[in-house]
Amino acid sequence: MQLPEENLVHVQCADCDMRLMEFIKIRESNKEHKFKVLCPGEKCEGSWEVEIIGDCVYNTPEGLVIENMNLNEETGVMTIEVNKNE
Repeated sequence: MQLPEENLVHVQCADCDMRLMEFIKIRESNKEHKFKVLCPGEKCEGSWEVEIIGDCVYNTPEGLVIENMNLNEETGVMTIEVNKNE
């Protein structure tokens, strides 16, 4: 089954252009997901945020792994730290 392009979300670092995460909305629902992805780049200063409404799955691009995930109960934001797979 081919998913519509609007169901695919790629998070890319604005500092180094590294693709950090891939999110796929698999089904419509009222669930709100807020993610903050931290770039492992040494010279990068930021984190990149995305909000998805609906059921979703996520993965790292080839060469990266999820190192840590932390949900802030107050804000509902899931912070994801990715790192290079060595």
